[in-house]
Amino acid sequence: MDDALFDRLELSLPAPWIDHNDRDFAGDVLLILNSAIEQFNDALAACGLFRPFAADGLERGTFGVMCQRDRLEGRLRSLYARAYVYGLDSTRAFVHALSLRPGIPPTAAAACVTFLQRFGHIRDIRNSLQHIEERSQGKGSYGKALPGGLLLLGEFIGRRYGVTTGDGQLKEVEISEQFLEAVRSALLEIIWSFEWIHVGNVRVPRPEGTGA
Repeated sequence: MDDALFDRLELSLPAPWIDHNDRDFAGDVLLILNSAIEQFNDALAACGLFRPFAADGLERGTFGVMCQRDRLEGRLRSLYARAYVYGLDSTRAFVHALSLRPGIPPTAAAACVTFLQRFGHIRDIRNSLQHIEERSQGKGSYGKALPGGLLLLGEFIGRRYGVTTGDGQLKEVEISEQFLEAVRSALLEIIWSFEWIHVGNVRVPRPEGTGA
């Protein structure tokens, strides 16, 4: 586990409350944002556990195909990759839920749109992982036959993890600190679109260098 990575990028809410006249609204937004953060931190933990393939860890197996010498290590790699994707997609799902919430500030709505545009493809990757049995049979979205070509059910190229999605495209996500930094920055833009206060209505200033 890369503890240093987790310590560098772990997210938490800036304060226990959002400054808003409607306390129910503030509470709902707080719950959504906290849930998004928790899912991001799960993806961060999975990234810290992930180890890419090493050339000296491969061997030629059945039919001459190169495969992982350490079978358990190979399975753990796939396990952490899927946990990473699911954590990031759950983060995206909470951002989407926030974007649909009536009454959020225009800056928050714009930040949500930017986030979803940049990272919306993760949903397609997660969908294919969730319906892996359909993809393995050449079935795409709504049971339609996938167009001919290479079928990937969760393959690695270094730190990139790719699948064939429901429309027949190959989509990838990078399992790296750099990618998580981009997600974190976009998430901070959403978080700091709201005004944060401590108990006693003490306002929390936005730290320098946060966000994109």
